[in-house]
Amino acid sequence: MLTHSHTATATILDPRFNLQIFNKLNIEPKIATKFKTQFEHTFFQYQKRMKDLQTIEMEQETQEVDEDLTKHSDDDLFDITATTGFALEFSKYYRETRPGQATDIMAWWRARQWDYPILAEMARDFLAIVASSSPSERLFSIGGDLITKKRNRLSGRRIRQILCLRA
Repeated sequence: MLTHSHTATATILDPRFNLQIFNKLNIEPKIATKFKTQFEHTFFQYQKRMKDLQTIEMEQETQEVDEDLTKHSDDDLFDITATTGFALEFSKYYRETRPGQATDIMAWWRARQWDYPILAEMARDFLAIVASSSPSERLFSIGGDLITKKRNRLSGRRIRQILCLRA
């Protein structure tokens, strides 16, 4: 069940599910709205970060331009503060046709990174989160087998090295 906003965000970013997952799982509309709002809030944080990075990049490029070229440029014809359609990006994604269940979701996002630049970045971040704790549980199990009454004087560095070799 979707209990954490990170899990919900990752699920919404899975193009096979999107917002339709809330209906399939019979999640209360109040909770579904909460997760959708959290998703959109996260989107706007990514959007702000992307705009900030673009502004910094533009300022750096502007500083590198020769003053003479600046006097005769057409920069004043372009409004750098104009909206770029980012606000509609998630709305368009919500209406996107769902791919099949066998779809490689990361390949799907790579193919659409130009259509959804902010969502694609979010997908890279959120879908990279391991959904299971079994790798860490396996590591603790191996560690328990490694550190015994007879082997209790191994240094922390040596234990990490052995765990790395066994993992």
